[in-house]
Amino acid sequence: MLFAVCFALLIPLEAVPLDVAAGLIFVASVGFSVAEAMFGPTATAAAAEAAPPGAEGRASAIFQLSWGLPVALAPGLLALLLTAGNALTWSALALTCASAVPALLALRKRLPGALREPSPPVAA
Repeated sequence: MLFAVCFALLIPLEAVPLDVAAGLIFVASVGFSVAEAMFGPTATAAAAEAAPPGAEGRASAIFQLSWGLPVALAPGLLALLLTAGNALTWSALALTCASAVPALLALRKRLPGALREPSPPVAA
C-alpha cells in the first residue's frame, strides 16, 4: 500500500504550485525508499520459503526476474504513459499497486505457515 500511496501523491503535480510539487516529490521519494526497504528482503525470502524443497534458489531467481524485467522495461512504458498525461500515469500505477493488496491477501492462504504470520521479535 505504501507504493500505491506514494504514486497517488504524484497525481496532482501539474495542478499544484512548484513548491508544493517539490514537497510531494520529496515525500514520495522517501516513501518509495521505505517501501522498497520493507519489500525487497521480505519478498525474496517469501519466494524462497514458498518454493518446494530444493527449489528455493530457482524460486528466488524467478522472483528477481519478475521484478527486474519490469524495472528494465519501465522507462519506455513510463514514457508512453506520460504522453497520456501525468495524472493518468500516476493513477494507473497507484491502482496497480493497490490491486496487489487483495491479490496478496487471497494468496496468503496458500503460503507456508511461516509466511502467514509476522516473524517473532528478535532478542537484543
